[in-house]
Amino acid sequence: MKIDRAFVLEMMARDDARALVRTIVEMARTLGMETIAEGVEDSAQLEVLREAGCDAIQGYLVAWPMPLAQLRPLTGDLVGPARLPPRRVSCPLPPGGLARRTLTPVETPPLPPPR
Repeated sequence: MKIDRAFVLEMMARDDARALVRTIVEMARTLGMETIAEGVEDSAQLEVLREAGCDAIQGYLVAWPMPLAQLRPLTGDLVGPARLPPRRVSCPLPPGGLARRTLTPVETPPLPPPR
């Protein structure tokens, strides 16, 4: 179950948004589903999501959009011309990290890093 970027942004400023994120995670667990939060941009958001029990994240904290050629070294043989998925590739992180990180393959140049 995906946690929308709007909730991720608001949870840092509003207690009710943080409670809603926890509720989404609990509902997903009850339904036997995993959760993924989108739009995670900083370590404070990551910590709140970890405390809530979120399974995975996607966003600029994980990786900026990148050309397919730069994505291949991160995903190994999970991505290739014949195997390119239509949307996402989930890659395991090392122990102590998140359950997985989600990278979205794109064919356009990456955005510049934040200032």
